[in-house]
Amino acid sequence: MKKNILYTLILILFFACTPDKTDEELIQENFDAYKTAILSGDGATASQQIDKKTLNYYNDLLKNILSSDSTTVEALPILNKMLVLSIRAIIPKEDILKMDERQLFQRAVEEGMISKQGVESLALGEMAINLTDAKVQMLTQGQTAPLSFHFNKEGSDWKLDLTPIFDSSVDAVNQFIGDRGITEKEFIYNSIQQLTKKPVRDEIWVPLKK
Repeated sequence: MKKNILYTLILILFFACTPDKTDEELIQENFDAYKTAILSGDGATASQQIDKKTLNYYNDLLKNILSSDSTTVEALPILNKMLVLSIRAIIPKEDILKMDERQLFQRAVEEGMISKQGVESLALGEMAINLTDAKVQMLTQGQTAPLSFHFNKEGSDWKLDLTPIFDSSVDAVNQFIGDRGITEKEFIYNSIQQLTKKPVRDEIWVPLKK
């Protein structure tokens, strides 16, 4: 009996003395899980790595997909516009009508709408960590990129915030369109065709809910 009690006390002391993971380690784990999920097309796992701000972004996106007419969609920033029209073109209406924002993100990953090629070369660099948020240097192919990753702490977990990357992507997309001398519509339709391998129909400008 005394041996059992002693053994139990040893276990308690051992686990009590085991150090918690550092914020750096937890952030790295979150990023690694996200990257692995994207590369394997595992939308369910990827959707668990993103933060509330990113989910709110997809919630707004879902509202536009369901209800926004062509005039409203045309006024959206280029990235939002492209996502609204792409999702309408790629995911069946009956599926979208059943989705919440997390399921929408999950399906976008599964449909290849988040580039595996773009994610594959990414890594984390120097970290600046506060109590509830962190800014981390983005590395691509081992070199410093002109962008940063952002993470937010939700409870005891660190989650990836994709919204700053979305914001930065707007300028990059606009520059690409300008350099190629094409219109936004041509760029969006070409992007959708690359995914679907089918001609794009103008009905994607029509809201799913009338």
